[in-house]
This record gives sequence, structure tokens and C-alpha cells, in this order.
Amino acid sequence: MSVLPRRPMSAVLPPVMLTQALPTSASTARPLGDGAAGLARSLAGARSVGRALVTTARQRLGAPAEVTERPGDERYEVGRLASHAEIAALRPEWERLYEAGHQNPFNDPGWLLAWARTYVPVDDDLWVVTVRREGRLVGVLPCYLATIGRHGLAFRSIQLFGCLITSGITELPSPLTHPGEDPRGVTRTALRYLIDRAPVDARAHWIEITLDRDVPWLEAQWFRPTSAAEHPPTIMGKAPRAVVTLPLPTAPAPLVLKRNVKESVRRARNRLTKTGKPWSVRAVTGKEEIAAAFETLRQLHTARSALTGKESHMNSLTGLAEPFLREAVVDLAGRGRAAIYQLELDGEVIAAQLVLTNTRASYLSVSGLSAEAWNYSPMALIIHTVATDAMARGADRLHLSAGPDEAKLRWSEQVDYYPQFLVVPPTPAARLAFAAYWPLSAALRYRREFHLHTIRGGD
Repeated sequence: MSVLPRRPMSAVLPPVMLTQALPTSASTARPLGDGAAGLARSLAGARSVGRALVTTARQRLGAPAEVTERPGDERYEVGRLASHAEIAALRPEWERLYEAGHQNPFNDPGWLLAWARTYVPVDDDLWVVTVRREGRLVGVLPCYLATIGRHGLAFRSIQLFGCLITSGITELPSPLTHPGEDPRGVTRTALRYLIDRAPVDARAHWIEITLDRDVPWLEAQWFRPTSAAEHPPTIMGKAPRAVVTLPLPTAPAPLVLKRNVKESVRRARNRLTKTGKPWSVRAVTGKEEIAAAFETLRQLHTARSALTGKESHMNSLTGLAEPFLREAVVDLAGRGRAAIYQLELDGEVIAAQLVLTNTRASYLSVSGLSAEAWNYSPMALIIHTVATDAMARGADRLHLSAGPDEAKLRWSEQVDYYPQFLVVPPTPAARLAFAAYWPLSAALRYRREFHLHTIRGGD
């Protein structure tokens, strides 16, 4: 399934997803066949009947003929930023809000602005919702309009920055709220704004959202109808994002690890020492060095994805992902929020790991290693060094990245879950589009998982 900003992307929908046309705007729609034309006429008729019934019901109830927005939380002022100039100007306030909050690095304004500049070039596709209280910024919901599909079959959804496109790199997108405010109230206000505006202004078929620890669930009561004639949006749950987390003790308490992990670290050290060549693990943090270290990481990441006889490892740094991540890493490293750990053997870097940091945690991101490095168990040694450094600076946890697997669960069996939801507006067009999208999306997820856990064969 392709995700299309206004510029075409290389990935496209499989043929099965192009069998039935969905009416789009006049500028993008193609000629419809008899079946699709009948579907469009039926949809138009349903809209007309629905509008007439709703209008009649509202008149009988004494309600206004049109309701543009449901009542919101009077504590907050909400608005939309719809240009790159506006969101760039927001950065100083956004930074202060980020520093006050949980500091999930995937909510860092430097990370998100780099992503938006790369993947959302058209201003009109930006849906950055800001929530203020007495003029002070207390919440940001950084979203964009994603068009999924191509030709006549196109679904339009509001997504958080980093979702769908490069979702494997931006692992934990979520609303950002001030810890001194009511996080549920701030998030509710932003989502209400989107559900009222996006279906009309952007013709969006649904809104997709991931929640952080501050807001444990998306509640249907947030979208209560304003009258008996109004139908509420439909909330659909997705599988939560799961992240393996290694709790870190407070220094000087030792880092307690499972026996097999300690054995892997010990074996890595012994094997490297037996080569008779000098070796070391170091963290590259300086802004002057980080660009060169990133290029080495990119090469090793590509090499890891091409290894044969091993479980398939996706190359996450293809296309626009590489320049985006390069820009974001340089930005974060310049503010002490990113490092690239390198394992050097005889002066050559044979393995590398990108680590994003804040005052309370470290997050493992993209990694890579050469074919030569595989037998040394290099990642066990690097991750152990990352955990030790995190403890030394007072962090209390190490996130081993999203997607539990055998290698991560060796380190820790604590899995943190971040719920995900889709909110479908109560319009005929949205319901029809989502009913077509949902089963096709499940089929594509199955295909992705199938290829993810296969062994790459040799030539």
C-alpha cells in the first residue's frame, strides 16, 4: 500500500486494490466504469437522503439547521497551523513544551520538523493542531493528510507525523501535552477539532492516533453527539505498538541481566580480544563527527539487510528516509539528544547503533553491522555499553525499539503498550471508504509480516 503526499512515491498498491474505483475530486478522478458509476450515484443519493433526514430531525427538535462543531473544553483554545513557516515559527514554544513533558524523542520538534520538510512538501497537507490555555502552548498534535493508494482508489486519512511513511523509524508518535495540564482534556480538545474539521476541509475518511502513557485510552464519550439526530464517529482499535523496555537500576547498583545475555557480552569481548587486534566501543556525539558517523551507519545498515542465510532485515534507509534521518540526527546530536555507538576493530567500524536520548531514557533506533562482525555478537556488546552509559547519566530505562522479538526479549520481558485507534467520521463517504480499506489493510499487514520473518537466501 502506498502513502502519497502530493509528490508521487515509488511504492504502489498491489493490483487487487485497484479493482474498484472510489470517487475522488474532479482533478484526480478517472472515468468510472458502469459498476463504479452506479456506486457513486448510490453514494450521492445516500448523502442527499441522509442530509434531508438530519435536517428534518433537527427542525423537529428545535435544533439549528447546521452544527459545525461539537462543544469543546472551554479551558482551551484550539487552532491549526497549515504551513511550514508557521510550524517552524512555533519551534521555540514547542521546544519548551517538549522539555517540560515526557521527552519521547519521537516528539522532539527537531525530529518532527525534519520529517515534515522531507515528506509533506505541500502546506495544505499539514494539520498541526495546537492547544493553548490563556495563550500558553499546552499541547501539540502534529498531523498531516495522507493519501493512500493511487488512480481512482484513494483513501484520505489524517496521520501523526512519522506514521505510515517511515513508521519503522518514528516508532512512538503521539500527542504532546504539558505535564501540568489535564492530558485527557488537551488530547480530547485536539481530536474533537480534527473530527469536526478534517472531514470537511480535507475530505478525510478517518483519523489515526497513537496515545502515550499520559492518556491510556481513547474514550467514545469524547465525541458525544450534540443532538439525537447526529451520529457519533466510529472508533476502531488497532493492535497497540509494543516496545520492549529494560528497566535500569540507580547507580551504583549493578545492571542485572539474564545469564544468556551476560554470556553473549562475555563471548563478544573474548572473541574480539582473541583476534589480537585492538578494539573498542565508543559513542560519537559531536556535531562535527556525527554526519560522518551516520554515513558509516547507513552503509552498515544496508550491509546487514543484504546478509544471506539470516532472518530478513528490512533496509529502513532507502529513498527519502536517509536524508530525513540524517537531518534529524544532526539536529538532535547538536543538542545532546543523539549518539551513534560504534564498534571498531583494528581501526575499522564493523557495527553501529543509533541511540536517541533524553534525561530519563535511551532509545535504540537504526543499527547495522558488516558480515565480518556477525560472529563477534557485536550488538550485545554495544547495547550493554549503551545501558551502562544511560545508568551513568541517571536514566531509568532503555527502550529496545518497537516490535518484541527473541533478541530483545533476551534483555527484558517488560513490554510497554501504546494503544492505537482509528476514528471514522459519521459520513457515508467515510464509512464506505473505511469499509473498503480495512480488510485490504489487514491483507497487506499479513504480507509484510510474512516477508519479515523469512530467511534471506543466497545467490
